[in-house]
This record gives sequence, structure tokens and C-alpha cells, in this order.
Amino acid sequence: MRRRNLFSIPFLSSLHAGTPTSRMERLAAFRNQSLTRLLATDEALQFPNGDEIAFPNFMGCYSKGLPHLPNANPDPVVYSNYRDALEQGTLGAIETVPLGGSARLACPLGAHSFDLTGLDSCQFSLPPAPSLASAAHAADLVELYWRCLARDVPFSDYDTHPLLAAAAQSLSRCSAYSGPPPFTHLFRGSTPGDQVGPFVSQFLWQSIPFGSSLLPQRWRTFIPARDHLSTLAEWLPVASGSTQVAPAEWRSQPRYILTQRDLAVYVWKDFSFQAFLNAALILLDWGGAAMSPQNPYRLTKAQGGFVNFGGPMVLDFVARVANAALRASWFQKWQVHRRLRPEETAARLDAATRFGQPTFLHSDLHAADVLPSIEANYGSRLLPQVYPEGCPLHPSYPAGHATIAGACITVLKVLFNPDATIPRPLEPTPDGQQLVPLTHTTLTIGGELDKLASNITFGRDSAGVHYRSDGAAGLRLGEQVARAMLADLLPGLPEVAAGR
Repeated sequence: MRRRNLFSIPFLSSLHAGTPTSRMERLAAFRNQSLTRLLATDEALQFPNGDEIAFPNFMGCYSKGLPHLPNANPDPVVYSNYRDALEQGTLGAIETVPLGGSARLACPLGAHSFDLTGLDSCQFSLPPAPSLASAAHAADLVELYWRCLARDVPFSDYDTHPLLAAAAQSLSRCSAYSGPPPFTHLFRGSTPGDQVGPFVSQFLWQSIPFGSSLLPQRWRTFIPARDHLSTLAEWLPVASGSTQVAPAEWRSQPRYILTQRDLAVYVWKDFSFQAFLNAALILLDWGGAAMSPQNPYRLTKAQGGFVNFGGPMVLDFVARVANAALRASWFQKWQVHRRLRPEETAARLDAATRFGQPTFLHSDLHAADVLPSIEANYGSRLLPQVYPEGCPLHPSYPAGHATIAGACITVLKVLFNPDATIPRPLEPTPDGQQLVPLTHTTLTIGGELDKLASNITFGRDSAGVHYRSDGAAGLRLGEQVARAMLADLLPGLPEVAAGR
């Protein structure tokens, strides 16, 4: 996530310059300038990858919840009706879609919502999602199979564990792998902050100031070596909309995040901006040293930030951009890309072995040396899921968690000081029950915020419900959403204009 100076907005000074106009006239000018910026940006061109047309029977598209055929492909007649209903974009049209069970699609009409700040969802665009037949799509799935096998390996063992060495070797042979160098930064994000210190961000380990309490971040997590939907008999009914799934199996004690499975469970039941609200509370508790150098109250003597540049504004901005980011991602998911989920790609691959049908998948996937290990462990080429119900009922690209992460981290890096050092960094003991000082590593706020964005984004990959490319696209989209919203929100603050 790049650092940008969003306080340098050239039109700010005209709104609070002490002109003789009334407040209502200045308000009208403020609102009109926002509208002028909105209308100066055209509707964006959108670039789907063409899989909805290129492959027979819609096998390259997201279809969970719709009726499926015994070969794991969607019913093409129902899919056509579903696509038409999505394009109509009304509650009544989508209600006519014949689902395969009691599971309901996740709010397709969220793609049609309007915002009153920032740009509209239709004014953002993303590169096409990797096509089903591409080497990039193959590399995405190879990484997910390795993540599956490594779910219970502690992050602290990544440098020495033979399974992780095998995964790095395998990913280095994928011609279009897009992650950081696997031999040194396996399964991490691509920002500089991801490359420094422990795998897990301090903002997922440090205690959270919550009113008069201090909440330790020990979280409930699942027992090891228990995955779901790894047989066709188990997967196919759920893919067709059944809600009859196995119960989650929990560890007896919560603990600090130690493994991919722990991280995957964290991003299963979190509310949309939970991690970033927690990060904001931690940063606010650190006080002046954590503030942005451009915060106008850093050096004031007679007044302090509160409504503006204090806790209320920080928490409000984090929540606002999170919801706007979610709407923007929903537009891309439902109206543009409709990319199939990883469990669906794996079902197409498994069907090639089981039924002899073509997959159109790239040779890098067919040749991946992770497949024999998956088959030996699970008896199929399906992608075992951490969550009993598998992926959620909305398309894959871009990742919603990632889009929220990109937006919230952008706001936090504007309102706080990315270059400031993390005070008293900590790490968990091997049993995950205590925190101890982390020595010999200097961590910065900006680096650990970037790492937090990656943890939340790629924690969904660890669960098996997203690809790396979904997350990378979501982070970019979220940053764009936040920048557009801040361009509307910051000019309303007299402290900002006073310094221009």
C-alpha cells in the first residue's frame, strides 16, 4: 500500500477563507465542488476475462447455490436465467432465480447501491481476473493446495519445515506465480512491511484498548487436521445450495494466532472492518507519537483533536470507507467478473480425473507436484476447506476482505504516522497463551499496517475461499475507494483548510 499525501488538496482554502458569504452559501459551494469532482470522472470501462463466453456450460464462472449437474458443472439453463436476473438488478428479478437449496445468494443488489461521498462503484475498474485456462489461474490454485497442506504448521517454523521448502520449490516452477519470492517470503503479501519480522501483524497480537478494558487477542480457533468438502459426495450438495454441513470443531482454549488455520478462522466470523477498528483503537492508545505529522493538533496548546482528528473521526472514517469498499467490490463481483471460487476450479480439475471431461486448465496445474499429496491425504483433487460450508455465496474477484483492508489501511496511514516505530513489539509463546517481548526486530506502524492488510486478505486464501489474485485486486480497489472518499471528507474540516 503506497503512502500518499492526501492532505495536499488544492481546492481546500476557498471553502474556509473567511469570505463574507453565509454558512449556507459556503455549504452549497462545498457540496457543489464534491459533485463537480464526481462528474469529472467518467464511468470506467470494465474488463471481464471472457470466461462466461469462452467455456461450455458456464464451467468457468461462479455458480455456488445454483443447481449443479453430477459432473460438478452448473445447470446451464439456470445459469443463463441467473445472469439475466443479475443484469436486470431488481429484487423481483433475482427472486426468480431457481436455487438448488436453501442457501441464499449474498446480496447481489449491493452492487447497485449509491454513495454520497467519493466516487461511484461504476467509476472504478480492475484488470480482468485470470482466465480459467491461464498460467496465472493455475499458479493461484497450486498455492492454495500448498496452503491447505501447511495449515497447521506454526508460522515460526516456516524457515525450517520440509513441507514449506517443498511448497517453495513447487511455486518457483509455476510460470506465472505472482507472490513474493517463495524461498524467503512464502505465503506472505508483497509490501515491504510483509518482509520484516513475524508473519502476523502486531495489530493482531497486541491487546486492544476497549473502554476501560484491555482485551487480549486470544481467539477461538479450530482443532488441527480437520478440513471439509474434500469428497464429491460432500461438496456437490453444498455447491448446489444445501445448508446441511458438518459442525465446526473448536479447540478447548482460545489462543493467539499461530498458524494459517488460526488466521483463516479469524477471518471467518469477523465483522467487516473488525481488524481495522481494533488497529485504530491500538493506535489511538499510543498517543501523540503515533499521530500523523500533518495532524494539526500535534503541537497545539489551547485545544486538542476530538470531533476532528480524534477518536470519533478516526473510527468514523474507518467504518465509512469499509462499507464503501464493500459496495465497490460487490459491483465488480456481481456485475463484471463473476469469477468462480477456488473450490469450483478444483471441482473442475477433479471432474477431469473422475469423469474424463476436459478442464481447459493450464498445464502448470496438471503437472503440479502438490496434487499427489492432496490425493493421498484427501482421496480427491477437490480443495479441502477450513469452513464447513466452504466459500460464501458471492463471486471470487475481487476479495471483499481485501478491498476493505485496502481502504481501511489507506485511511489509517493518512491519519497516523507510518514511519513511527511500534512501541514494545510482542510475539506469542509456542502454546499461544502468552505474549513475550519481540527482540532484535524494529517494526514500523506503516509496515505492520501493510502486514495487517495482507494477513486479513490472504487469511481468506488460507481458508481455501480466495485466490492470491483476488486479494491483490481487492487491495488496489480499496485504496482507490479510500482516496476518493477522503477527497470528499477532508475538505469539510476547517483545520485542513487553515494550513493551506
